[in-house]
Amino acid sequence: MDEIIRSDDTVNGLLNVVGVVRPRGSVVDAPPHVPPELKLIFDEAAECVSIGAWNASSAMFRKIIDQISKDRMNAAPAGPPADKRTRYNLKPRLAWLFANNLLPKEVEALADAIREDANDGVHNAPLGQADALDMQDFTVELLEALFTLPGRLREAEARRAERRAGPPTSS
Repeated sequence: MDEIIRSDDTVNGLLNVVGVVRPRGSVVDAPPHVPPELKLIFDEAAECVSIGAWNASSAMFRKIIDQISKDRMNAAPAGPPADKRTRYNLKPRLAWLFANNLLPKEVEALADAIREDANDGVHNAPLGQADALDMQDFTVELLEALFTLPGRLREAEARRAERRAGPPTSS
């Protein structure tokens, strides 16, 4: 320890730095069946919530909505809309996706709540813990509706097909 105190070198020059330790509270996991690129964003947002970075978490949760909407828009059967504002602005893009049934109507209120709250955090007053937790809850529900439920249904269909393909059983 004395060697470190008397040294003119940086601490990194005297120690073997193996990695960075970040504070971490209780982190909410991304729901099952979420695509890896969205899981990565969700994990970062949830980590921000766990350390009290409310505005940062809200921006990341909004980024999830933005990415989902871009993916759905670009995969649209007729292609993305011709209107540049709709292609590049989240609010009209979401409206276009819901109007064209490319996102389920059941998640419209959730998507808009996340978008609106996160916009407040970026452009208006800073957000607090309650805001960040609301956005985290809404984002979990949105991801479950869009990815978890369909993933579980695919798994159930695969199990059913597997059982039907096997030898008949007697009742």
